[in-house]
This record gives sequence, C-alpha cells and structure tokens, in this order.
Amino acid sequence: MATPLLTVAAIFMALTISKTTAIPPPQPTSTPPEPSTLAPQCRFNNGTVAPGFKPGDMGKSPGPGQCGVCSCDQSGRMECYPPPCVIPPCWDAKSPGPLCCRQCPNGPNCMTERGNIVKVGQELEEDGQICTCSGSWNYGGGGREGPMADCRPVPTTGAGCMDYNGKVYEGLVPGGQWKSKSGCMGCHCDNDWKAMCYVQDCWVTPCVDSIRKPGICCAICPNGNNCKTPSGKIVKDGEYLMDGSMNCSCTAQSFTKGSEPQAECSISLPLGCRLDNGTVLEGVKPGDSYKTGPCTTCYCQKDGKMMCASMMCALPYCGPNGHYTREGDCCPRCREGPSGCTLPNGTIAKDLNPGDKYQMGPCTTCICQEMSFNMSCMAIRCAMPFCGDRGYYTPEGNCCPVCRACEDANFACRFWASRGECTNNPGWMLKNCKKSCKVKECQSECVDADPYCNWWSGQEQCEKNPVWMLNKCTKSCNACFPKNA
Repeated sequence: MATPLLTVAAIFMALTISKTTAIPPPQPTSTPPEPSTLAPQCRFNNGTVAPGFKPGDMGKSPGPGQCGVCSCDQSGRMECYPPPCVIPPCWDAKSPGPLCCRQCPNGPNCMTERGNIVKVGQELEEDGQICTCSGSWNYGGGGREGPMADCRPVPTTGAGCMDYNGKVYEGLVPGGQWKSKSGCMGCHCDNDWKAMCYVQDCWVTPCVDSIRKPGICCAICPNGNNCKTPSGKIVKDGEYLMDGSMNCSCTAQSFTKGSEPQAECSISLPLGCRLDNGTVLEGVKPGDSYKTGPCTTCYCQKDGKMMCASMMCALPYCGPNGHYTREGDCCPRCREGPSGCTLPNGTIAKDLNPGDKYQMGPCTTCICQEMSFNMSCMAIRCAMPFCGDRGYYTPEGNCCPVCRACEDANFACRFWASRGECTNNPGWMLKNCKKSCKVKECQSECVDADPYCNWWSGQEQCEKNPVWMLNKCTKSCNACFPKNA
C-alpha cells in the first residue's frame, strides 16, 4: 500500500517543479528579408536586369545604342518594340543599333541598272546615257530596297534639252530658259536635261481697242478698260454714254460676255423719266426715286416710266383737341395744345398747326413750334449791293435791295466775262455782271422757263445750282429787274 503513495507524491513534486522553472523556446538562426526585396525585378529575355524599370513601367529601351520602346509587365518580364521606320533613300543604309531605323551614312543616293551608285546632284555616264539622282525616289518595284537612278540618252553636239513628248529644244542646256516668239510658251531645262514647258493662258481682254506687242503673249489695253455700244461707240469703264435713246454704261459684268466687251444699255429719255400724266421729270434717270407728294414715292424704271406707290394713313383718335397734318408729313397727328398758333403780337391763328410757316413781311419767316404752339421767327439781314452809279431799290415783295436796271455793277465785268468767269464764278458774276454775262432777264420778260422752277426754288436750288437756276428760273429765284427801273 506504501508504494502507490510514493508514486503519487513523486508525480506531484514533478508538476510543482515544472511550474516554477519554464524552459525557453529555440531562437531563429537568420534575419528575415526586407519587404521591398520581395517584388520581382524587370529582366530581359536573356536574364539581364533592366535598370530603372519596375513592373508597370514603359519607356525608351535602357540598353546602349538601342532605339526601341520597352515595357515591364507585373511579373517583371521586359518586352521591347522597334520604332516606326521608313525606307531610307539610299542603297548603303545601316542601323546604328538594335531596334534602330536604318540611316544613310553617306547621304541619299540612287543605283543604276548596272549597280553603280549615283549621289544626289551628281551625274554618271553609263551605256551612252547620263544617269542622275534627282531626289524623287523611284524604288522601281521588284523588291528593290533603294531608289533607282534616272537615265536619259547623252545629247549629241548641237542638241538641247528634251521634253516629255520627245521634242528637243536646240541650244537649251541645263539651267537655261527658252521662250517662243509670241511669248505664250516657255521652257526651263533641269540639270538632268529635262525640259519643263508651260503655256500662258490669256483672260478676256477688257477693252475693244487692244493691241499686241512683240514678245508679249496677251493683248494690252493702251487706253484703259472700255466697252462698245450697239452703234459702235466706245464708253470707258465706270462711265455712262447716251447712244441714241439708250443710256449705256461699262461695268465689270461687261467683261464676261465674250471676246469683245459689250456695254450695258437701257432705254432712257433725253430729259428724264415721265409720270403717268406725261410730265417729264428732268434729271431723274432709271433707278432714281422721286416723291410727288408727302405720301407718294415713285421709282424710275429702265423704260423711263415712273412706278408710284402711295402710303395709306390711319386716322388717329385725338379726342377734343382734334388732329392735324404737319407740312411735309403724310399722315395726320394729334394736336397736343390749343387750336392754332400764337403770333408775336398775341393773335391766335387758328388755321396754323405745329410745323407750319407764317410770313410776317418779306424779311421775316415764322414757324409754329411743336410743344408751345408759339411762333418762332427769324429775320433776314440783307447785304447792300454794289451798284455803282445806277443805285439800288427794293422790288415789291422782296426783302433785300437790288441794283437798278440790267447793267454791270463793275467796270471790269466785261473783262471777267471774256475770261469765262460767268461760268467759273456764277454766284457773284450773274448778279453783278448781268449785262456782260447776258443773263435772261436782260434779254426778255422775267418769267420761269420750266414749270418746276417754283418747286426747285423751295428746295434751295437757286443757291445750290445757280448757273442753271438763275438763267432758267429767274422769277422763282427773285433775280428779275424791271427794264425801265
């Protein structure tokens, strides 16, 4: 019975010792590697490491003398590709390194049929031909790897360059030029004895009196551009000319209708266009517009007839003030104030509307104002005329005095008239040298020679066009004098 007790005690003691004295684990024998050294290296197919490349990179080949583009995949394998290359323009091309395009170390050149090399700009005689390398690369087909030389027969003594049709131009050598007698054809000879020829093209000559000069291909216009009318008259470019009853002009469109430019003509009247009632409007030509009244505008057509259009007006509602039509207007407008205008003396003129004129004596003109309905007046100041011994007077209805009788106001009038001053200086001469200038009122009754004189004078044509008006519209221009005054 004692033996089992001892065994249990021994076991207990052994367990107690094992809890108090623990045995340490074994230590590692080597240092673990760095994490960065675990990534794969980029290597070429021969195992060589590609410096500067890591997985996912792409760039120029790192090898010396290489021209390709390489990429490294995620496993570290390098793939390289050659750059795009063109066929080199020579027969002795070499590649400076792996994956590099071939280059011409001695410059561009060509090969003859016998295999001889010709550089650009040089000539080589072979089998009775002159071979050159022009720089226009003709690889000749058949698997050839370089440009072929251009060979032509050697010219004989006295010969010249040859064009592509086989024609030889005697005396024309490389670098020379040739021109035909007419000047319309010329040739230039290249260094390979090729004649490059051209023919000059002439456009339509823009005149009817053109001439040709020796050595000049196209005709020229010595008198400038011009056209011909149906009757054969010549009209210059940009000008008008009457050809019978037609008004003709020469424009850019005239130079596109054939070999000889023809003028553009349209029917016209000697004096002007005419209205439907037969009235002729002097000075109005086709294409012009003309107002016959405030509401009617007419246009002169090519046949000389006037086509008129009238404006239709709607009557405005103006209430108790009513409406009125201002002078020169087409449509009526509402009155904004009392009926009539107030004259300077306080009198109300009920028949006057804003914009109307009122003559207060021969020297004072008044206008009815828009907003105030008052008259604004302006008086004319007269300059005293120089009449010499004749003196001056103020005709009835005139504002300013004039010289008496139809005489010259200056002793030099006769001399000035002989020098053409009646035309050159009409504003002064026709008033002060009436006798020497032979104005109309000195020879006949004081009347208007045209039914439109009164209308033209209202348009201030007496001052703007005195040469014509003072002779044709003496009454309307107040340029009349009594003969026995």
